[in-house]
Amino acid sequence: LFSAQRYAIDWLRLDDEDYSSRGPACKDNPAYGQEVYAVEDATVYGVKQGFDDQPPGKPGGDERLSFPGGNSITLDLGNGYFAFYAHLKPDSIKVKTGDKVRRGQVLALLGNSGNSTGPHLHFHVTDDPHVLGSNGVPYVFEEFKLLGEIPDLNKFFQNDAAAKKNPVSESKFEGVHKKQLVKEGHIVSFDKP
Repeated sequence: LFSAQRYAIDWLRLDDEDYSSRGPACKDNPAYGQEVYAVEDATVYGVKQGFDDQPPGKPGGDERLSFPGGNSITLDLGNGYFAFYAHLKPDSIKVKTGDKVRRGQVLALLGNSGNSTGPHLHFHVTDDPHVLGSNGVPYVFEEFKLLGEIPDLNKFFQNDAAAKKNPVSESKFEGVHKKQLVKEGHIVSFDKP
């Protein structure tokens, strides 16, 4: 048995008015087309391309089941660890297998390919390069700022699908955090890489 996604994060983006979507198309989402960065100096282990974006809220096609990550990149971080980036925008991947990348380097643009209901970046770290046939391992972010949190994730996903403003609340943990993993529902910001 494997649990590749044990520490996975699906990164969504809120705009300045706390909307995660402004309409029914991928381009109506503030995350769509944003740059995706290398988390560490690494070697590109593999790249998968050739998938179209899914219509938000209406994923279809057999390819999303046979390869749920859609357009994706796997980085070999060294020491037996691999970083996986999924749901990338069609024709946006800027690296190829074997390339050496530097931390903060742009790898691709965020999209909605694969088994995805809306534009977001799926990210996880594993102990093997196989996307699902591996075990997820914990990882930390060097530094992030916690701005608040989503008090009700079910309501968030309803609002996202309906292009409505999301309720955001303060968090007792607001402020700068170092060497920690982000908790589900937390709203964070990062300095540019």
